[in-house]
Amino acid sequence: YAYVADDEGGLIVVDISKPSAPVIIGSVEIPDEAAGVYVYGTYAYVAAGEAGLIVVDISKPSAPVIIGSVDTPVEAECVYVSSSYAYVGDEHSGLQVINISDPSNPIIIGSANTPGEPAAIYVSGSYAYVADEHGDFQVVMTPLLLDSTIDDPTTITATIPTDIPEAAYHIIVTNPGGGTGILHNGFRTSDRIVDNSDPGFRQNRWGTNSYTWTSGVYGNSFRFHPPRTEGDPAIWDAELVEGAGNYEVFVWYPVYSGFTTNAPYTINHNGISDTVVVNQSINGGQWISLGVYYFVNDGTENITLLAETADSWVIADAVMFNPAPPPDGVVDNSDYNFRVQGVWGRSAVLPNQFGIDFRYSPSGDGTNIATWGIELVNGPGTYEVFAWHPKGSVLATNAPFTINHADISDTVLVNQGINGSIWTSLGVYEFTNSGIEGVTLSNDADSWVAADAIKFALPDGIVDNLDAGFSMKGTWKIYDGAHYVFGYGKDFRSHIAGDGTATASWAAELIDGPNIYEVFIWYPVMPDLATNAEYIINYANGGSKTIIVDQNVNGGGWVSLGRFEFADDGTEGVTLTDNADSWVTADAVRFNKR
Repeated sequence: YAYVADDEGGLIVVDISKPSAPVIIGSVEIPDEAAGVYVYGTYAYVAAGEAGLIVVDISKPSAPVIIGSVDTPVEAECVYVSSSYAYVGDEHSGLQVINISDPSNPIIIGSANTPGEPAAIYVSGSYAYVADEHGDFQVVMTPLLLDSTIDDPTTITATIPTDIPEAAYHIIVTNPGGGTGILHNGFRTSDRIVDNSDPGFRQNRWGTNSYTWTSGVYGNSFRFHPPRTEGDPAIWDAELVEGAGNYEVFVWYPVYSGFTTNAPYTINHNGISDTVVVNQSINGGQWISLGVYYFVNDGTENITLLAETADSWVIADAVMFNPAPPPDGVVDNSDYNFRVQGVWGRSAVLPNQFGIDFRYSPSGDGTNIATWGIELVNGPGTYEVFAWHPKGSVLATNAPFTINHADISDTVLVNQGINGSIWTSLGVYEFTNSGIEGVTLSNDADSWVAADAIKFALPDGIVDNLDAGFSMKGTWKIYDGAHYVFGYGKDFRSHIAGDGTATASWAAELIDGPNIYEVFIWYPVMPDLATNAEYIINYANGGSKTIIVDQNVNGGGWVSLGRFEFADDGTEGVTLTDNADSWVTADAVRFNKR
């Protein structure tokens, strides 16, 4: 997806899975004007002029939602995000540093005046590089907590101004590792490229070619090797300008229809080897993504290309390592690590699919198979697996999802004719991140099966209304769900509108102790509920925040209240009051470690 700050048009989400035919799939109105945007994880941080910094939840790209904001002194014009901070260029007031550890409650913690008007920002290590329109080029110390030289993270200073002949709009940054990066309003191309003539590239018996008969060569030359020859690897060492972390890996090769159709690139990362086969006879002269991978930066990681299985000449030109946001754990049917076998259609006719569409297959003998690769937000470990399907009574009542994990396969049957457009749990499993794990869905079912999205979530603490961590004040009615649908568990509680003295409370269930957790609530689908249900989140250091929820919408699924830091001191949790305009329902709360 591409996320566009469209001035008075707000934040626009564009599906670019087919670059030649981009499609707008979602948008959200931004107060004042959207001047710049930076995407990090499942959030978009928008520099919104006089409205300051706006935080948008983009976990569902087709339906972005504003969850937080903070006003800046004048007008926010550009933004860059690093670690738990957003760096905002604010017209006439310089660089504003904002703590976003809780995206729903961003807080300004520091600032540094610059002479002009910041037009673009790039943060590296303990410095922010600011293209300061009418004020030249500025280097600013930043409050990254990982920098031991900065004792007070709320204090920053502007240093090293550099004269620019005219007005500074863009930045070219020379990184410590060498090379250049170009930034414009928070976006950059980078110096994390290893070409076949660079020291980070090595090979055995590959020819060198710079012939003019082919176009689209990166740099001055490329390497080539005949097919079906054992050994002789071409190797690009990992160029990780931001150290250990997630990187999207791209490859480049020139344009020629006679190159191999099955070049096997192996990504060696974090002790794992993943191979992606690329057809080099098409799409030359551009960056081709091999996917997002986690690198530990131990000096042994690389990209390797061999010719022994190729059907024609194999080309080794350039590889790029592009820092990527942490994975969100969701694999949609349009992502690089989703694939199908057999006959699958593509549709968006059923309501509430995840993303822009879903894949479907008729009932059959199980030979039509959809596969989602794993996306583990915290590496190997225990994860709860969820499936998403659109709403449609014509779908199978026994769609067979098989979870392949740690050399074990477990199959779960899902009734896709009900409970569409919510995350349906397939269970909790241990994953080793071996490269062969994932989830499959076959068409061995009693009707049409829908392959939409799979989520791998860190297991979290769920407190239901029957659990020990749930308590009430006042008289709450209990419903068993016989007349209403999509409650969590077998029942829920309800209370008529009142003065706020009747409360339902869920104690924080923190599976990993003190940490940052995203808090979700679940309430059933039933008529005439409160439009202003009052949830109070009590979190670390005595913090408290009230979130108003319309319980008439989004029932029967997990609804996020935001991210909060919890100290696990026994006093924290979520409280729902009866101070509302109609009935309020108390069902379940979950605390998801981020």
